[in-house]
Amino acid sequence: AMAANTKPQLTVLIALIWGIAGIRLIWLYVTNTKFNGRRNIFTLLLSVIASGLIFATPIKNVALYSNPVYPVKVQVAGIVLNHRTTPATYSQGNRPQKWLQSILEINTPEWSADQFNRTNDKTLLDRAGGFFGAYVIFNLFLLIFFNLKKHTLQLNENKQVNPNVALIIVLLTSAFIANFPQSHELRYFMFWMITLVSLNLSIVAILSQNTIFGWLKKSI
Repeated sequence: AMAANTKPQLTVLIALIWGIAGIRLIWLYVTNTKFNGRRNIFTLLLSVIASGLIFATPIKNVALYSNPVYPVKVQVAGIVLNHRTTPATYSQGNRPQKWLQSILEINTPEWSADQFNRTNDKTLLDRAGGFFGAYVIFNLFLLIFFNLKKHTLQLNENKQVNPNVALIIVLLTSAFIANFPQSHELRYFMFWMITLVSLNLSIVAILSQNTIFGWLKKSI
């Protein structure tokens, strides 16, 4: 979470996760604990301090410059916030196209730890790839297959993992990431692949409990 202080492109993402997790934690706290004034005040104070540390840099930038990622240029609803620079990587090319190119590893440089284009070939997308394109395609097709065959596989009777909901989650996160600055640098968005694989594994785990797929239970 502290990455929000050093990586501007992660600020919005971390804020979103912080908000969702915060709502869930508050709900669990309220519904599962008895009221205790002193403890509640301490918990609230601790939460505020922790949140302040997570978003210290964005809060400081908003207070001083009215821009959470100052000095980087940000435009919100047509309004350009106070800035000093516009990084070239934020404005070059089509973000969704570059993201798709990166996850499918189309015209990406040979893999290295830093994913740098060492060949200086301008046709290759710098700092792209890393998810293993064939594995991405396999998982996407597997999730689509589960949705098309959910009745045959008896997945529609299970309330724990719904293939439709899983597909919607993947589509929403994909749309969110694809339009993000530097969306092709997958190191910042590893949660997308983790989410995709985890959802598929959850569905496979359910299938392993089904009598018509008993062989799966032995294999996993």
